[in-house]
Amino acid sequence: MITMDITLATLIVVSIVVSLFIYSRSKKSISGLKEELNLQKSLFTSLVDVNEGKTEYALDDQFRYLYFNPLHADKIRKLYGSFPEKGMDGLSVFPEIFASQYRVLYEKALSGELTQHTQKIGDQYLHFDFSRIFSNEKTIGISVQVSYMTEKMVLEEELDKYRHDLEEMVVTRTKDVIKQRNFFQTTIDEDPNFIFVRNKLGEYVLVNKAVAESFKKTVKEVIGSDLKSLVGNKSNLESYLEEDQEILETGKEVHSESRHTWHDGSQRWLFTKKKRISVNNEFMVLGVQSDITYLKETQENLEHTNKELTETLENLKEMQLKFVSSEKIASIGLLTSGFIHEINNPINYVAGNIAPLLRDFEDLKSWVRESGYLETNEKVKEEFDITSYEIHELLKGVKAGANKISELVVNLRNLTLSPYDDKSLCDVNFHMSSTVALLKPALKDKIVITEDYQQSLPKIEAIPSHIQQVFLNILDIAIHNIVEKGTILVKTYTDEHKVIILVEDDGKEIDNEDLARMVDPFNKKAENTGLGLAISYRTIRKLGGQISVNNLTPKGTRFLISLPGKEEN
Repeated sequence: MITMDITLATLIVVSIVVSLFIYSRSKKSISGLKEELNLQKSLFTSLVDVNEGKTEYALDDQFRYLYFNPLHADKIRKLYGSFPEKGMDGLSVFPEIFASQYRVLYEKALSGELTQHTQKIGDQYLHFDFSRIFSNEKTIGISVQVSYMTEKMVLEEELDKYRHDLEEMVVTRTKDVIKQRNFFQTTIDEDPNFIFVRNKLGEYVLVNKAVAESFKKTVKEVIGSDLKSLVGNKSNLESYLEEDQEILETGKEVHSESRHTWHDGSQRWLFTKKKRISVNNEFMVLGVQSDITYLKETQENLEHTNKELTETLENLKEMQLKFVSSEKIASIGLLTSGFIHEINNPINYVAGNIAPLLRDFEDLKSWVRESGYLETNEKVKEEFDITSYEIHELLKGVKAGANKISELVVNLRNLTLSPYDDKSLCDVNFHMSSTVALLKPALKDKIVITEDYQQSLPKIEAIPSHIQQVFLNILDIAIHNIVEKGTILVKTYTDEHKVIILVEDDGKEIDNEDLARMVDPFNKKAENTGLGLAISYRTIRKLGGQISVNNLTPKGTRFLISLPGKEEN
């Protein structure tokens, strides 16, 4: 609706300006016509003299050609079919009927009797400008410039003929213009928008009733007044006038919103559109302002409400994420703790019995050897030694397996500690190596994990289960990023009191758009990253750290975690 009102107001103002222009032109059309004829004469003269800025042609005292420009040669060729040449008789290019007339003109010009001459030759009016050419104070020839005056003479005759009719038309048109102006002034006065036209001096040329009332004045009182006399020395006055000057100089349109204090003290928002228009060859500023106070207040209320809704949504997402994270860790911990308890007892039983079993087996071998039976039967002795070695190695393998299972149980217990535990100083190397050890058996020969830990690494303050869950999530993403076979580098180091954890894989490249959304827990495209990485992201941020993910060249992904280090007391 604002755009429609502005367009209507613009059309109305332009119509008024055009009417004023027609009235001004009709009133001055008689004198303007003479000026136009003089302009045409000057223009024609410049066209005649366009070649090198010299006269059209020059003759010596015997009327032979000394010089002529291409324009003169072209006219002679077109009019008379002659081709002038230097040294040629200048009268021979004309038909006999004209040659005698030109001879008389040339003789008078050569004697100095004639400098200008206008005459009708055929149906053409020609104007001659003659200048004598001197050498040692002796006249040796003349230069001639010719102007066609036919159009001027005809126009002057027509001007005299229609002068009376033109004066009557001016009177009639003046009455029509005044009538139209009153009609359009009444029309724009009914428009609620603020419509005005200002000249380059900042004076109001046209205003509607809304503008006048904003100054607590009438339309007649505002017309001719400048902006400064109406509003005083306000702080934004200079910038407003500078904007007008920029519009007049560059022709650019200005669309702006601004708050204004009204004469009753109220605050109003106005949408302003200003552009440059031309009136009687003078640039002016046309402005249309619309009161958008209600719309602005509504917009501000909507923005405030939208901000509150956005904050509420973020809080809900954060709460949901915390809930999912806590429940997930708690559920894993509850499930795994029972499994750890059930597997720990038989493993302890197996691990505890291996040492006595090895000891008893050694006693049994000693008893058999002391019996002397093996000394009498060489074949039995050989089989006994082979069997003894195999049993011994099997028992060592059972012991190593039991120790490995015990180590895995310890790692699982560290991973499934309660998410509600208090923070403590955590050894990053220990928790990362524990996580890697937990994952390695499932990787077999598909993925090789290379570990490079900096010794004497500063501790970090965190909940142990949380930081190990972060490492598990990052490694899980790296593993899923490798399609067939590949490698993963796990590295820790320090950088300006920061503990840096780097995880690099040589798997597939991740789309840049997906990289930007990897920490979104509700990102459906990120099949193996959304929730886990979102939880890790928030965990690291709460610890005062940063986490980033980037594609590598030529392939692979790098996760970089930075955490503040803590020195032990």
